[in-house]
Amino acid sequence: MELQDLAAIATVIALVVSLVSIAFSAKRYLGIREREQEKERFDIYHALLKSVSRGTDEAGPLKLVSQIAYINELGKYNEYASTTRQALNLLRKEWAEKEPEQVKKPLIEAIDNVLADLQSRQKT
Repeated sequence: MELQDLAAIATVIALVVSLVSIAFSAKRYLGIREREQEKERFDIYHALLKSVSRGTDEAGPLKLVSQIAYINELGKYNEYASTTRQALNLLRKEWAEKEPEQVKKPLIEAIDNVLADLQSRQKT
């Protein structure tokens, strides 16, 4: 084997090592990014759930339309479907007992719609 052959082999090996290193770094970055996005989704979900259940957010009391929108938004988090069903059922019961009719009717309708949607998605 000549010196040129050894140099070519060394170059190929260096290239392969570099590519493996880049692939490993990319995989690691994507894993970290995925975990960050999962945490961000959880934080948003938790804030929505807290706002709906309290009837307030950081800006103050929620209007009825905002609560309905938040309830509908909770249904979009498939990874928390069972928690959403449980929380909405508890809120439905609480609001049915405490809220005035003009408030509870639209809230309960929104809850029922989200629960029906979650149920239909679970079957498929």
